[in-house]
Amino acid sequence: STSTASAWQFDTRRAVAIFLDGLLFSGPVMHFGYNFFEDVLPIIGGVSALIHVVADSVFLDAIFVASTMVSTGLLEGYSLRACWLQLKMEYFETLRTSWATSTALSPIEYVCFRYLPIRFRTLAVNILDMVWDAMISFMAHRSRRSGGVTSNTTTTTTTTAAVV
Repeated sequence: STSTASAWQFDTRRAVAIFLDGLLFSGPVMHFGYNFFEDVLPIIGGVSALIHVVADSVFLDAIFVASTMVSTGLLEGYSLRACWLQLKMEYFETLRTSWATSTALSPIEYVCFRYLPIRFRTLAVNILDMVWDAMISFMAHRSRRSGGVTSNTTTTTTTTAAVV
């Protein structure tokens, strides 16, 4: 059907917004975070690598979900108010999806943390995070696609129940 075809069209503005978020915010924060993790607890074995994976999934995912929702919204022309309201309504549901995705990818991430030197770790996890980014982008754009969040600076409607 036509609605199905239009739902799966490539959205250049969305792709550019995700790319810029990764380039200007998420990538540098991930690099800093991984260096910080390594300073606090150097990876010398399997347990320390597992702790890094868990810290990445719990702490960095929480930051990246919020930054992705807000930065992509702003870059796509939504008002700060609209982004804030969407964040309030959908953050925890999106974060749960993030954690589920990270859990599914954690065996591969563990190998990256355990066996790759830190200078290659960020690149390897960034490649892996393309799957994670796709899930977060999908979650962040559900209500934008359905009209639940509008770009109008004065009017923002939500169609989903608050998850708080």
